[in-house]
This record gives sequence, C-alpha cells and structure tokens, in this order.
Amino acid sequence: MDKPFNLTINTTNSETGLTERNSQTLEVDSDRWKKIILWGQNNTEGWTPSLASHIGDVYVLQSNFRLIYSKGSKGVVISFTDKAGISKQYMNVIEKEDLNFLYE
Repeated sequence: MDKPFNLTINTTNSETGLTERNSQTLEVDSDRWKKIILWGQNNTEGWTPSLASHIGDVYVLQSNFRLIYSKGSKGVVISFTDKAGISKQYMNVIEKEDLNFLYE
C-alpha cells in the first residue's frame, strides 16, 4: 500500500520509570518506509496464527495493519483485517536484529 506508516516507539524513562511514547509518520518512499516494505516482502513465510495479546516497544500502523516488535527480540507480530473483514493475527521468529532499523 502506498500510504505512510505511523511509527510509535515506547521507552521507559530511567528517572521516573514511566513509559514515554515517541510517534512519527514515515512518509511514502522514505528510507524506513522502504525498509519496512522490503522486510515484509522478504519475510512472507513461517507465520503462525496467534490468539494471545502482545505488547512491544515498537508499533507500526497503516490503515488496518499493525506490526508489534521489541528491540532485540526474536519475535514479531502482525495483525490486520482480511478482505472478508475478519481480524487476523500472526507471529513469526526473526533474526534478533532484523527490525532494529525502526529505532534509527
């Protein structure tokens, strides 16, 4: 889809212990936008359905699509609504640093 992504990164403030949220728009054809698209194209296999609730440090949103990841994690979750209007959620094991470009 040629639409921007909304990227939200949650961090913990070391002084207060509170979660801080940093959100930004990744415009179409920006460097990180292209990396997300390429990563998705290169990771189409190995996805398994997941019914669990997932929490991460990074959330990538676009329309009805959501990707959840935590820095240094070997797991990633995607959720979306399919063409029939049914919500789907899948998880996959990835290389530990695969999505760390989201923090750049």
